[in-house]
Amino acid sequence: MGKAKRFKVGVTIHPQQCTIQELRDAWRLPDELGVDSFWFWDHFFPLYGNPNGNHFECWSILAAVAIDTRAPQIGPMVTCMGYRNPDMLASIAATVDQLSGGRLVLGVGAGWFERDYDEYGYEFGEARDRVRLFREAVPRLKERIKKLHPGPAGPMPILIAGGGEQVMLRLVAEHAQMWNTIAGVDEFGHKSGLIDEYCRRIGRDPGEIERTANVGGLTPKVVEEWLEAGLQHFILRLAHPFDTKALERVLRERDACPTTRAELICGWPTNNISGQGIAFRAPHPLRGARLLPLGRSRVFFPRPFWAIVRTNATSRCPDASIVRTNAWLGRFHRADQFGQ
Repeated sequence: MGKAKRFKVGVTIHPQQCTIQELRDAWRLPDELGVDSFWFWDHFFPLYGNPNGNHFECWSILAAVAIDTRAPQIGPMVTCMGYRNPDMLASIAATVDQLSGGRLVLGVGAGWFERDYDEYGYEFGEARDRVRLFREAVPRLKERIKKLHPGPAGPMPILIAGGGEQVMLRLVAEHAQMWNTIAGVDEFGHKSGLIDEYCRRIGRDPGEIERTANVGGLTPKVVEEWLEAGLQHFILRLAHPFDTKALERVLRERDACPTTRAELICGWPTNNISGQGIAFRAPHPLRGARLLPLGRSRVFFPRPFWAIVRTNATSRCPDASIVRTNAWLGRFHRADQFGQ
């Protein structure tokens, strides 16, 4: 690659054609490898292979992943708005976020898999009908989140998946903190540019929206092409038998990027810290550490800011040469993504 650009690496685990124990093992190894995020699709039947093979439900899995992993982010990729009342979905998501310690990303979409709708009694309709339902449900979802007691443990950013240029991308600009799509590099760049334009029209900073995509075939050259197109968060697919070789290659590419002193404390762009020049083996033992401004406790910051931060890493890195760091001045690049 040319000039190194930092990026995140997540994995969508396909919860089908396997046993529940195989599925649990499928998220435990990537967690040890140091992935930045875990995702699970929200369907009720396999999307390929034996149509009546084993399949496990998204939000039940996420509750287990919330207490069994330490990756900075977990979430659905994505939950179909038509499957659950948006008020109920807000309550489910906030509960899982509490279980995770504030790591949930609420990924939502308009839905597309007709078998789910037909067999579970939902109205499939036309694409425009599902998009209209989605457009109406997102504000309702956000309002219910504000009313919950307790609410989410963390910022619980909203990720919207979609590529419709007239409606879905405008909704991304209006409501989302993250965007996901399945597209080639050129199409991704085009649609990302449209999000930027929609943001400018409503007076929003386009940089507030993290760009993610479901990608594959990631050679170093392809990774660089995606980065040049503006991709920040690579989402790889992991299907049974859950071979992690391709994932490990991309993680090594991520970890080859140099890490600054500020990133050592603050992470980029979450508490997932590893890379050249760091005295710790990946995954970095400060990964997931609690970061507190001096004199403050449990607080979340909606925008990038300058702050003096502290962390006591003694219990997390007994074999490290640096075991405690106090009062370092560093910049949080995406503070709204951080845990407590």
